[in-house]
Amino acid sequence: QRTPCAAKVPTRVPTRHLVTPVVIDLSLSPEERFYEATISAIDNYGWNETFGVINENFDSIAPSELQPVAGAVLADLDVLGEHGKEIRGIARALADKGHGEDFPLGKVVSMNVVYEMQASSLGLVADGEQISGDAGAMHHGFNFDHPFSKAPNLIVLFEFVQDGHKLYSGVGMLGCVGLLSGLRFGGYSVSLSRRTTAAPEMRDSYQFA
Repeated sequence: QRTPCAAKVPTRVPTRHLVTPVVIDLSLSPEERFYEATISAIDNYGWNETFGVINENFDSIAPSELQPVAGAVLADLDVLGEHGKEIRGIARALADKGHGEDFPLGKVVSMNVVYEMQASSLGLVADGEQISGDAGAMHHGFNFDHPFSKAPNLIVLFEFVQDGHKLYSGVGMLGCVGLLSGLRFGGYSVSLSRRTTAAPEMRDSYQFA
């Protein structure tokens, strides 16, 4: 006997929380891939409703234990290869919008460290027939329960393409490289999920790193 799926499709979602689709062209140089998307977010929503929110709450989002980790990454950013160059491109976009002093490269690096180490989201898979009536389809949901959710205008649906072909997509955060949840077109989906029964001591994670 099949168990009815408990997942519900929201009937009303506040407009400001609708996820904006953003295309990232991997054919571009790494420094250019996230540049235009970063510029466009600030142009469309303003600094105070995008990276300004992160900047204002940064001390509470990124504890002091983070600094040695971020400092080590910053000191050898090239070891990250293309990801390091993508981070430099994001920092250049922020500087070109006049916020290089507010949000320098070191803070972009810290933002990426927090993005990966404080992920407490939860993925789920549901039967498409129970949700949309589409027999044989599967839905992969992802609850973006993250400190950066304070800046919903930076939460976007990335679609990565190369030479005109769609490769994969997933919900992510402008200012950060990589995905915590993603779908490879014609292939599979994956998500990085974590839940604890008690509030985790993030200083332990940072010290371990």
